[in-house]
Formats: sequence, structure tokens, C-alpha cells
Amino acid sequence: MVRLGSPALQSPHRQVLLLLGLLLSSSLLVSGQVALPPLSPAPAPQATIATSVLPNVSALNESANAAILATLNILRSAPQPAPPASNLPNISALNESANAAILATLNSIRSAPQPAPPSSDLPNASALNASATAAILATLTGVRGAPAPAPSQTNVSSLTLQQILNQLNQRVPATLGLGALGVTYGGQQAQPLPFSQVVTLLLRNNITAIRFLDPPNAEYLDALSNTGIQVSIMVPNNYIVYLSTNPDAARSWVNTWVGKYIGRVQFKYVVVGDTPLRLVYNCYYCAALPLTVASIQAAILELGLTTQVSVPLAANDVLDFAAGAWPPNTAAFNPVIGPTLLLILKTAFEANANLLVELDPYAIIQANTTIPLNMALGTAQMGDPGTFQLITGQNYTNIYDIYLDAIAYAATAFRFPTLNITVASTGWPTDGGGNATLANAQTYVNYVIQRALSNGGTPYRQSRVTELYLNEIIDQDLIELTDVPFPNGWQRHRGLFTPQGAPKFAANLRGTNAPPRPMNGLQDLIRLPTRFCVAKPGVPDTALLLQQIQACSGGADCTPFANGGSCFLPDTVAAHTSYAFNDYYQKHAQWSPACDFGGTAQLVTEDPSYGNCSFTGGVGLPGYGVPGTVRSAGGEGRVGFALRVAVTCLLSALLGHGLV
Repeated sequence: MVRLGSPALQSPHRQVLLLLGLLLSSSLLVSGQVALPPLSPAPAPQATIATSVLPNVSALNESANAAILATLNILRSAPQPAPPASNLPNISALNESANAAILATLNSIRSAPQPAPPSSDLPNASALNASATAAILATLTGVRGAPAPAPSQTNVSSLTLQQILNQLNQRVPATLGLGALGVTYGGQQAQPLPFSQVVTLLLRNNITAIRFLDPPNAEYLDALSNTGIQVSIMVPNNYIVYLSTNPDAARSWVNTWVGKYIGRVQFKYVVVGDTPLRLVYNCYYCAALPLTVASIQAAILELGLTTQVSVPLAANDVLDFAAGAWPPNTAAFNPVIGPTLLLILKTAFEANANLLVELDPYAIIQANTTIPLNMALGTAQMGDPGTFQLITGQNYTNIYDIYLDAIAYAATAFRFPTLNITVASTGWPTDGGGNATLANAQTYVNYVIQRALSNGGTPYRQSRVTELYLNEIIDQDLIELTDVPFPNGWQRHRGLFTPQGAPKFAANLRGTNAPPRPMNGLQDLIRLPTRFCVAKPGVPDTALLLQQIQACSGGADCTPFANGGSCFLPDTVAAHTSYAFNDYYQKHAQWSPACDFGGTAQLVTEDPSYGNCSFTGGVGLPGYGVPGTVRSAGGEGRVGFALRVAVTCLLSALLGHGLV
């Protein structure tokens, strides 16, 4: 959001926007068309956790014990009964104390969804001294239990978790795919390409793997059949809790999306959740995740496959660095999710599975503006500001190495020093914010491609980073934005290709040391007549703003004129509205009624692009872009979008005048 008091807020059209916000919000509320929701849901009653339900922590001193109790109590919201033992994996082979400790640990952190508490509400983890930390590790590692005897029959549905892991240890590990290059894919586009066209992009650019960010569907898997492309599908977050207590449902899910395609699709990973351990979820999935992973793995084994089951971790969200420090050897996993991560890492280690890590350097420097840009892009040299050397001799000049080694150090602290790491998502946006440019995206993408293809590892783990997935193959121009004026608009511009399948910059996807070259787009793209839709000269700003809202809420991507975007300047209502009108018009395949906007728009034949601001031309595929089929973001209607703009502007005006 534009900072209060900034020049952008003082510009004439911003003041018009504030006035419009006041009028629009007042009229909507007075007319009764819209009722304002509460700013946040009322928290559910919380129950404290009795000391008796915790594992034995007598070795912890009083301050550490209090911190643990406070953390667990924060995690609990609407209490619910623990699942019956019959719904849990059979862990009778573990001794009684280990059994009790596992059940107590899992049940104590089970909760219902709730807003993440402010960081000030969380206990200060640094208050736990070294002896307390050691005691926690000892307690958690003590629940591993003794190995159960090997099963005498192949009825996998009756296997214990430990027996599943034992069987996996006896298998020959699947090929790790050293240097493999893949991409992520999400289908949040105003007009999604037929997925067969996405597969064409993969094949034409030597991309050998794809990881889906959406739930699986038949169109995706049918199009990938017999292509040789490695496929990773995702168990959606809203399935995790249900599958944790329903092994039969987990088996049915695997049979539907994996078993049906055996022999046609090469499954590399079944990814459990979309980074479900983010702190914003307040550990909601913590209790269920290890059980769901075990159930999915059992179903995979039953099919006789070596497909890996893993949980993706967001590197910038699961780590805690020592106060005031950045070296990766000071990092540890956040203590709130630590117990769950221990179980997940143990399962991955014993199953020879890779640890999936998502790394977003752009988001990291947006959150910490003191980090030099060249360290994010991978172009810094030792001795440049921000670079450093550990006393052990490793040099760190970039975010890529720092965060991947921080994950490795944290995993080593949990006694898993040899886990292989897959970079499951990384990339750089091309628009929608400061430093989100085509040039920077080309620099970063080619840097990480060369790192992956060389299989050089990181300073701490020379040969443990085995695969790379670029985020993402195609822009998702309908990713829902949660604020205006689009502070996270760059999330819609992370693709290698535009939503129409046109390449955005040069990249070396061929696995050689040759210079980057233009990527191969779709060959059957067609160019519509040279027509653009822009705002009519002389229309009052108030009228244009109303129509701009209509275009932005109706499917146009308006993030390029966010502050720092390629079309932010000139910061005028007419310039921004023209961009919104044209994007809407082109997404409707130049449908005549899509360039009207109450008589405030007009067609021109001269390209209005300027500088780095590119107005989309009429590009598409045969039969692509049928008039009237454009989706809008998040299902949000025009009234809802308008209300958000109005309320935001109203609050900004009040804050700016010191009235609230």
C-alpha cells in the first residue's frame, strides 16, 4: 500500500480517489446494499492444556516449561476430542512411553483454523536455554521407538508406520534426477490455455518435470500421458486433516490420481499440502500432517511405486535466525512447528525422500529492504556489501546459498544431516513492484538454472541440492490480491511465459553452458488486428475511476500500474485507466462491447505502449478468448472490489488527517 504522506498519495488523482472512496462507501452502506464484515473473526474460546497431557519435560527448567505450555495453549482454539486410537496408524510396536508421548504431542497441538496471532503474543523462544533445547530434542527423538518386525504378508493397509519405513529402507532408492529442471504450474488465469498447449511449451523448451500448485485433474494428467515428463501432484490443504484419520480415503485419493495413470504418467512426488506449515496457519495442520503423509505413503507402496511423498517448506517462513545475525549456521526451525517437522524429516530420511524447499528471494528482499539486490539476484561477489565468510571457511554471497544451507543446518540439528534438497519453487517476477523487471528475472532465472545444471550444491552441502523447479511456467493473472493498490501484485507476474504462451525473456533451458537464448513459445499463436482500447480524452477523473474499478474487478490485471510497476508512471487516472481498459478488451478477444465502459473508452490503432510499459496486443490461439468467458479474481464481484477500494481510501483519509 502507498505509504501515508508519500508523494503518490498527494497527487491529484489520489485525492479524487479518496473523495470517491468516501462517497462510494457511504452510498453503499446507507443504501443497505453492502454490510461491512467484522475486521477479523472473533477468536474461539481457548482452553488451557493441563500439564498432565504433555510429554515428560521434567528436565526442563521452569521458564522453558512455561514457554512450552504458553506456545501449546496459543495453538489450541476450538477444542475437539482426540481422534480415536482406531483411526491412527498401528503403533503398538512402540513401547508404552513412546506411544503415550506421540499421542500426547499430536493431540496437544491439534486445533481448529484461526487467524495467526501477532508475533508479540508468542513466547520468546530465545528464553529457552541450551539445556532446555537439548531436553526438547531428547524428548522428541525418544519417541522414534524400536523397529517393528517385518510383516509376514503384503497387506499394506495393515502395516504400521515403522514397518512402512522399514520396507522403504530396503528398496533401491529412485533416481534422484541430479540436475533435473522443472517448473511449477497453477491454473489461476483469466483465460487458461488448454493444458495440451502447456505441455507443448514444456516439450519445446526441454523442461523435464512439472509440479502442480492446484489439485490434480484429469485434463492435466491425460495431456501428460506418455510424454516422459515427471509429474508432481498435490494433496490440497483442505484434505490434510480428513485424510489423517481416514486411511481408506487416502487410499482412494491415491488410486484415483495415481493408480489410474500407472504406465502412462511418471509420478515423481505426491506433495502433501501447499506449504501447510506456514506460520500464518498457526499450526492447524501440525497434528494431521505426519499421519496423512504415512497414509499416502502406504497407498503408494500398495501400488508398488517409488513415488516420493513430501511436504513443501517455505524457506523464508519456517526458519528462525539468531537475533541480529544472518549466517546459516545460526538458523533453526521455528519452535512452533518443530515437533511436526521432526516427524516429517524422520519419515523423509528413512524413505530416501527429498526435502522440498520453496525459495522466494524477491519476497525476502521485499520484507527486508537492507538486503542488497545483487545478493538476491546472485550477482554479488565476495567482499560486496552483505557478503560474509564463516569461520569454517564457507563464503556466502547470495540468498540462494544462505537459505538452502540454513535449511540444511536446521535439519542437521534435528539429526538428519544427509537429506537431499529439492528446490521445489523459485523465481523472480517481471512486473508489479519495484525491481520486478524482465532484466532482473532473466538474471536470476539463468543464475539458478546454471547452479542446478552444474550440480554444484551449496557451500555447506556440496552435492545435496538435486533438482530445481522454476516458479512458474505461465503467469497467473488471477491470483487473488488481498489489498489495494496491489502491494503484492508481483505475484501475478512470475511466469516464464505470458498467459497466452509467449516467452518473456531469454533463458538457457537446454542444459548447456551456452548463453541464454529466446525460449520457444507456442507456434500457433495468432495476432488479432492492431487495435487498443484506451480512455477518451477529457473524461473527468471521477468517471474514469469508476470504470477503472469495473475493468479491474472484471478480469483485467491492473497490477502493472501499482507503485513500482512498469506502468505506474505517469501516475495519472487517465494513464492507469487506459491500461486497465486495454487489458480487459484484449482478454475479451477484442469484443466490441468490451471497449465501451459507459462511453468513457475508445479504440485506437496506434500502440500506446511507452518505455517499459507494454500494452497487451491482440494475441491468442484459434478458438481462444471467446467473448464473455473471462474469469475474475477470486470470484470477487464488482461491488466487493469497489467496497474494498472505498473502505481502504476512507481509512487512508482518516489516518492521514489523524482522525483514527
